[in-house]
Amino acid sequence: MARRTLVLTRFLGKLRGVSQPILAETSDGRVMVVKFGANLHGPNLLFNEAMGSELYAAAGLAVPGWAPAVVGKKFLDDHPACWPLVRSRPLRPEPGVVFASNYIYAGAERVMQILPGSSLSRVERSEDFWLAWLIDVCAQHTDHRQALFVEQHDRRLRAVFIDHGQMFGGPAGDHEPRFRASRFLDSRLYPEPTPAVKEKLLRRVEAIDCEKLRSRAELLPERWKTPLAAGRFTACLGRLGRRSLLGNMLDTLFEDCGQEERQQDRAERFPAQPERHVGSEPGSQAAQPIRAETSEFGSRLA
Repeated sequence: MARRTLVLTRFLGKLRGVSQPILAETSDGRVMVVKFGANLHGPNLLFNEAMGSELYAAAGLAVPGWAPAVVGKKFLDDHPACWPLVRSRPLRPEPGVVFASNYIYAGAERVMQILPGSSLSRVERSEDFWLAWLIDVCAQHTDHRQALFVEQHDRRLRAVFIDHGQMFGGPAGDHEPRFRASRFLDSRLYPEPTPAVKEKLLRRVEAIDCEKLRSRAELLPERWKTPLAAGRFTACLGRLGRRSLLGNMLDTLFEDCGQEERQQDRAERFPAQPERHVGSEPGSQAAQPIRAETSEFGSRLA
């Protein structure tokens, strides 16, 4: 977390996303992705972005650097195009402190969002995706995990995890998502789970300094902190401190990915047959629906 507060000096454009971020230059010359507190998604967005970034960094996961930044009245008056839209009408944000994170595309040689199969082997530390999923489950992340892949000079790809506003029960803090909600969409990036991988992940979680994270949360702007956000964050840290719970979670995540791979393999070996209308032939009986029971953590997350 930066000690010196930055100031937005130049509006560069709007970016896509439900939180309606903008691209702006700050007083130190950096290009930043900026998110306002004024939004329809809930009051915890900026807290979630900040502490989600801090939590990921504490676990050794790559995230864009972030800092609080001041948006002034003149900046908002001069750039109405940066205002969020509410029901297709612009809503002028209040001047004050906003969340700003480094723009990954600035200065990077090559950045990708989607990887072809031929590039998967170039991703460094692919076990980070297991760790990210485990943390997101503990943090009750309500949306699929987002990541960018930055190409290094040796052509290796480094995953940088972005967009943490949906952590801690979402911006409104009122969601209880299923564990699969926060998985990265490309399951090919999850390496084969082994006892060694599991132990390595558990040790990385154990290395997280939860007291330091609590101290950083206290330093956030007062307007970002709500009792609900603080409660969800505290509950997340409590889960991360329970090794037996984390072990059970990892077993469930490993099994879920394994089951999906088996289903995909079966679908490739036995392509679906043309649909037949049950009941069109004499003596046919309608097939009973099969209920797919998905394992949930339920009370284990309490």
